[in-house]
Amino acid sequence: MANMQFITPRLATGGDVGFHDEVVANIGDLVDAGITHVIDMRQEWSDEAVFAVHAPGITYHWIPMDDAGQTEGATTWQLVSDAASAALANPDTKILVHCHMGINRGPSGAFAVLLGLGHEPVEALQMIRAARPIAAIAYWADVLRWHDAVTGFPGTSSQRRRLDGQRWMRDNHIDVVRIIRSIRASEDTRV
Repeated sequence: MANMQFITPRLATGGDVGFHDEVVANIGDLVDAGITHVIDMRQEWSDEAVFAVHAPGITYHWIPMDDAGQTEGATTWQLVSDAASAALANPDTKILVHCHMGINRGPSGAFAVLLGLGHEPVEALQMIRAARPIAAIAYWADVLRWHDAVTGFPGTSSQRRRLDGQRWMRDNHIDVVRIIRSIRASEDTRV
């Protein structure tokens, strides 16, 4: 089964579509779920060629991003937002925003999409975590900084939104190290 969860009826987030030979089989899960657009945020890998052959009806966007705890600039979030906005202009589309494990980059990209759809930051964080409990959304503050800059959100209101987000992240902390170890152990058994 494809490693994804729907946050809204039209937006999903998750990890790799598959591992080695599973990619082709799991593309069928995406098609069955109605996914029409994939935004892949993994710097380390792209499935673009596999999708071109096995799912030419799914529009594939590769927006590579490292996951090293760096501050991620506005360009990444703008690219995600632009791809999602173009896709969601058609009411029959569904998007998957994913990365390798579905912990940081993919959920942070989904956060950018949710902000673009008009959700408040804490509401969006809650929606992502409710759908995908392992989502740490580590780049949420970078996304919010980008969103507030491009939308012209006022300074004091922007600061309040960041503080609300920090409070929510603190109150809803998850053990990312334990989650990553668990996923890596699962990957090791599939090699």
